[in-house]
Amino acid sequence: MATLARSFGEGETVRNPVSLMPALVARPRAFGESTIRRDMPDGLVEAIDRCGKADRRQALRVLGRVAGVAGFGAACEAEERVFAGGRVPDEASCDILARRIAAGGKEGAAGPDLSVYDGFLGREAI
Repeated sequence: MATLARSFGEGETVRNPVSLMPALVARPRAFGESTIRRDMPDGLVEAIDRCGKADRRQALRVLGRVAGVAGFGAACEAEERVFAGGRVPDEASCDILARRIAAGGKEGAAGPDLSVYDGFLGREAI
């Protein structure tokens, strides 16, 4: 069951694509007709469409779990990147990548600058 904010009068329709995920995990073939497709990037939709039943179920399960933590947009982008790398998304990779995307992490950012230690590599041990 999903609880959504109420829309009054002619207000904007309230939707939460993540609320559809449990039903899609239970019936992964329903993804082909689901309204959630319009909320996802085209590349991700195409990648999920190419999956077999087990891989589609896994991708949808991971998307639902990660979206609950990092947001739907970040989860979609993370899954799209994992698919682009030739793998079926798993929870660990998508979770960390989606959190990084949601936090505004830059592409290729590798953490703290360790160039200070480069000088030690050229010196002989004393």
